[in-house]
Formats: sequence, structure tokens, C-alpha cells
Amino acid sequence: MDFRAEAVLMIRMCLVVGVLALTGCEALSPEYKLKSEAHKAVTALLRDPESADFDDSTLQIYAAAGLVCDGKVNARNGYGGYTGFQNYVYSRAGGVAFENDDSTLYIQLLTKCTAEVVKETERLTRQMAASPSKGDGRK
Repeated sequence: MDFRAEAVLMIRMCLVVGVLALTGCEALSPEYKLKSEAHKAVTALLRDPESADFDDSTLQIYAAAGLVCDGKVNARNGYGGYTGFQNYVYSRAGGVAFENDDSTLYIQLLTKCTAEVVKETERLTRQMAASPSKGDGRK
């Protein structure tokens, strides 16, 4: 292989690595896809979608159930000022509901989120009970 062919091969490899680094492995996960769906659904309901600022620090994603819980979004209102972070819940089946809405959808989706938390807690409790503890000094 001559120098030119090696250089072309090296550039191609760098491009592939760069693309993979930019997209990341998370982009392929069901959780990432569901979070993107939720963000898209939320921004569709906002007066100024481009101003949406999501705080995902408390976000809980249950991909199998199609739920995004404890989401927060801040966006501009009709007067151009930011409203402050609003809590939302997203469900593939039910759509988006904001905490301050006057509908029962938020409560229904929040109840589903709570059920998922209970399931996850029970699963982890069973997992911890099944695994032997190490180094605790008991026989």
C-alpha cells in the first residue's frame, strides 16, 4: 500500500470514529429515543418552541412502559418572559401532561409513573435479596 492509500484510509477511519463519537452509543438506546419523543411532544405544545430549556436532572425514563416521568421544561410565554420550570409527564399512549394543567391526565400519568417506580424498587429488592453479601462478617 502506498503512502496516498494509507492517508486516505487513515482519514476515513478518523471520520468514522468522529461520527461515532458525536452520535454516541446513547443515541441508539430506547431510553434516548423516548426522551427525544417526549421533548418533541412538549415543544409542540409551547408558545415559543425554540426557547425550550429542558432540565433532565430528575428525569425518569421507563422505555418498556413508554413513560417519561419528572420532566421539567422552561420556555418563553406570550410576553417574551420565561415561565419558570414546569413539571411534565409523557406517555406514548397518552401524550404530554403538565402539572399545572386542569386535567386529570397528569394525575393518571403520574400514577403510572409511581407504579413503575414500585416495580423497579421491588425488582431491585429481589435482586439484592438473591445476591449473597460479601465481607459483612456474618456466617
